[in-house]
Amino acid sequence: MRWAWYLTRGEDADGCRKGGAIRCLGCGKKICNIFGALGIDALELHMTDGLNSKEFIDFIKRLYEKYGPLILILDNAAYHKSKMVRKFLASMRNNIILEF
Repeated sequence: MRWAWYLTRGEDADGCRKGGAIRCLGCGKKICNIFGALGIDALELHMTDGLNSKEFIDFIKRLYEKYGPLILILDNAAYHKSKMVRKFLASMRNNIILEF
């Protein structure tokens, strides 16, 4: 399934400033939580119900299963450094490296 977004109450980004909202076609929610990864020749997107440690680990696992060892450059979100994520990374024995 392809995911797309559309604006309500407006034809462009100004619609959001006037009280509109961006909606996700596919789930219909006002907010779409997305994990994304950009590689040399690939773009991976993962729609999720929330941005948290568990969902982040699930996303990393999907990337690892598809591409093997990873180096990920991240933006310092709290869930990137949680105990749960650190424990998972330790179990991966340096096959996944996070850089901030």
